[in-house]
This record gives sequence, C-alpha cells and structure tokens, in this order.
Amino acid sequence: LVVGGGNTAMDAACTAARLGAKDVTVVYRRAEQQMPAWQHEVERARRLGVRLRTQLQPVQVLVKGKRAAGLRCVATELAEPDESGRRRPVPVAGAGFDLEADSIIVAIGEALDEELAAALGLEVEEPGRVKDNPAMKVFAAGDLAGTARTVVDAVASGRGAATRLHLALGFEEVAGVPELLLPREVDLSVDFCGVRFENPFVLAAAPPTDELDMVARGLEAGWAGAVLKTTAVESEPVDLKYPMMQGYAVYGRHVVGLGNIDLISQHHIDVVEQRVRHLKKEFPSKVVIGSIMGSEKQHWQQLVERLEAAGVDVIECSFSCPQGTLGGEGSFAGQMLGQNAELTREVTSWIKGAAKRVPVVIKITPQVADVRAVARAVAEGGADAVCASNTIPSLMGIDLASHRPAPSVGGMTSFAGLSGPAILPITLRNIALVAQASGLPVTGTGGPVSWQDAVQMMLVGAHNVQFCTAVMAFGYEIIQDLLSGMAWYLLEMGLEKPAQLVGRALGRITTHDRLVQPGKVVSRIDASACIGCG
Repeated sequence: LVVGGGNTAMDAACTAARLGAKDVTVVYRRAEQQMPAWQHEVERARRLGVRLRTQLQPVQVLVKGKRAAGLRCVATELAEPDESGRRRPVPVAGAGFDLEADSIIVAIGEALDEELAAALGLEVEEPGRVKDNPAMKVFAAGDLAGTARTVVDAVASGRGAATRLHLALGFEEVAGVPELLLPREVDLSVDFCGVRFENPFVLAAAPPTDELDMVARGLEAGWAGAVLKTTAVESEPVDLKYPMMQGYAVYGRHVVGLGNIDLISQHHIDVVEQRVRHLKKEFPSKVVIGSIMGSEKQHWQQLVERLEAAGVDVIECSFSCPQGTLGGEGSFAGQMLGQNAELTREVTSWIKGAAKRVPVVIKITPQVADVRAVARAVAEGGADAVCASNTIPSLMGIDLASHRPAPSVGGMTSFAGLSGPAILPITLRNIALVAQASGLPVTGTGGPVSWQDAVQMMLVGAHNVQFCTAVMAFGYEIIQDLLSGMAWYLLEMGLEKPAQLVGRALGRITTHDRLVQPGKVVSRIDASACIGCG
C-alpha cells in the first residue's frame, strides 16, 4: 500500500510494481481529480497495474507480530474547499474497513510537531516554521524553514543552514564563487541598435524570464540583458496546459532537444510594465527588453507605447510563436504572422509607427519556404533589427506503451516548439540568410549551449546571442563559462571585441554549384574503428 496522491506516491508505487510487487495500491483521501500528481504520472502507474483507491482516509496501521499487516481506513466525502483550494475530505461515520498489506509506504507531506518544538525550547515563527537558535546550535532547513516543497529548494535551504552553522561554530566565512578572470586586452561589450550591452549574452524570452526574481538572478549572475517573456494586453486570454515540456534524448544524452507547448506569459502588460520599471531601477546598466504579441493594430501599438513609458530599452515583437496563429481566413488561415511576408511588412510598420524612442526587433520563424523574403519584409516595414529565429514546430514523440503522443495532456497533445542544441544548424542557416538578405542587425537565438555556439552564430551575422534551453538545463551561472570562453578565444584570435566576429564567415557561404573542389578527395579508413556496416 502507498499512502498519498502526489508525484512521490506515484513514483513509489511504480517502483514497487517494477520490482515485482504482485499487488500495488495507492490510497488517497481525496478524489482522483484533486491529486497533486501529474496526469502522466498517474497514467504511468495505471499502465503498470497500480490500483487507485481514492476517498479513503488511513486512520491506523495494523500490526501482526512485529510487522505492519495493513491499514484501517475510513471512506470520506468531500466538503467545502480548504486553504489549498481543494475540497476538504471528511470521514463518513461507520464507513471503515481494513486493507491488507505486506509493506506500507507513506508518501505524504510532513508537518512540524509544534509540541515537540516547544518542549525542545525552539521558537516557531509562524505555523510550520522553526526559527534558528544559534545558542542551541539549531538551524532550520527544508520543510521546517518554510521552504517550497521541492528538492531544489530543500537542497538550497540545507546549504544555507549549513553555512549559518559553519559561521556559528567560529569558522571563517565560506568562500563564494571566485572572481572571473578575463583578459584586459578584450572588451566584451557590444552595440546593438545603438544600445550598449556589457557582453553579447542575453536571456531569451522564455520561462527563465517570466518571474521578476528569476530575471534579477540572471542579471546578477552577469547576463547583459533579458528579454522578458512575451506579453499581451489584459484582454488577451492565456490558457496554459500542463505538462508543457518534453525532452528529446539521443544516444543517452538528455535534452538534445526540448519541445514545449507553452504560450506567451500569463502576466499581462500591466504586470510587465511594473517589472520593467523595477528592473531598470535595480539594474540601470543592464538591457531590459520587452517582448510583445498582439492580435490587432491597436493592441500592438498600445503595447509599444506602454513599454516605452515604462522605460524599456528594446522592444522585441514575436511574429513566430509556433502555438499561435493569425486565425484569419482564406489563404492566411492557420499561419503564424511571420509566415506571411506581406502581413509581416504591414504589422512591422504599425509597430514602428508607434515606437518613438526605442529600437524595434522583429522575431521571425524558421518555418517558411524563404526566410530571406520575410527578412526583407521586416526591413521594408522599418524595423531596426531581426531576431533569428525561433523554435521549430515538431511532434516530440509517441509513448510506445500507451501510443499517446508527448507531452500528453489528458491523452492528447499539440505540435510543440522544438528548441535546444538539436536546432542549432538550422539557426545558423537562418541567421546567415537573414543577415545577407535584410542588411539589418541580427540577434541570434535557437540552440546555443556554449560560447563556441555563440561564436558560430556571430560569425554568420548575429550581433548578440540569446540563450534559453541551456539556462533551463544548467542554470543562470553558465554565463561565467560564456564570458570566460568568449574573452580568451578573442584574445587567442588576436581580436579585441566581439563585434569583430560578426559576419566573418558569410563570404564563405555560397550555392552548391559555385563550390570548387581543389582536387580529388580520397577517403581514409581506420580499420580498427570499422563496424562492418557494408
């Protein structure tokens, strides 16, 4: 028997089933619809033969000899919602019975025993939270410190408690991250549309820029700027579906690609404009970029005006969300805005007509027959720069056991936007074509995970580089490797600024019919590496 209804309970039940348990049952006191476990975790448990017994409240562990032999349970009915927003389970009088078991796994949340805390002389600051007591050498962490109930937060809380204990014992302060050593001969700053960036690395519009404290962490870590996750006017509905992410693994490497069915931010312009003001006050030297999406001329222009008034440095306009379309009629029906050159030109002109102070960047899609035509349309519409490009519409995979596509939302899915290193070669092509066709500055995004990737993007025309999936996989601190790698590479190449990289490889990209082979090419075979493929 497994007691609980969260992801931990489902994991315990699935593990028991895989290890050979003949009968695995999950006991949960509320209804299945109120389980905090993700739906795909519940479905996986069912596929493994796990039974779900809902609206049962365990009240006693039954013991036979010195071993647990079962649970005494009572049926529940659901009353009014409690503080969690879920309907409160109430035991039904006279509806008790016993469930036999060889093993019982308790996978439910734990709470502070306040009576025990008082008996130990510990002060409870608020319900469930213990206050540090340095005199007693007691330092709270995890659930006892009021930490959010995730492994990541618990580990961070434990690290903080260990540091406080270390200092209380009289030891010296724990050394932080060593200061980054960069060559003095190199200046990593770049100019993009007249705006100075302290380095060429920017956080892309994505989940890592959707909350104010997260953006602040990124800027503090050393990123030159951040594109806040795309926003819209207050009347625009944003109906997110979960789970929304699905990794793509190859040869055991996870997140070679990352697919998402995410939409724009649930934070509308009224929230975002306040965040812009806060960020510019706290980080005046950093570049704050607002990303917008509209469904009509008035909305696009209103968003531009409000962001300018809030103090944004650059405005990026998303013409390319793979999950959003024009919703038009006739030949335009179902298209992304960036898939139609004529509309791209027109909407760009609307936006530029409203922009009085800041540069406008148009983010285009790679999902077009001729990206050069769209890039030229952006230039003709008056934009200051192009963002090339975006995720690629994809189907992330099919579960071989259930035959359900992923990510599964109630057994269904939609086409996802594929990001990550899997799409870098496509991004390099698009940056090169856009740089050649538009004559505009390019901010590159789509697939970089290292400084080497960023250098390649700049060599084909990008002036700076936006990162997303790599940040989600490895954290904001990857900026240290990016800065160090870029700076020392420039020094090794005899260059002083990243701008000297921009477009250096473009002249070596041509059509196949113009390639001139210098001589006969003979393959070299390493017999020791031959696998006999024929």
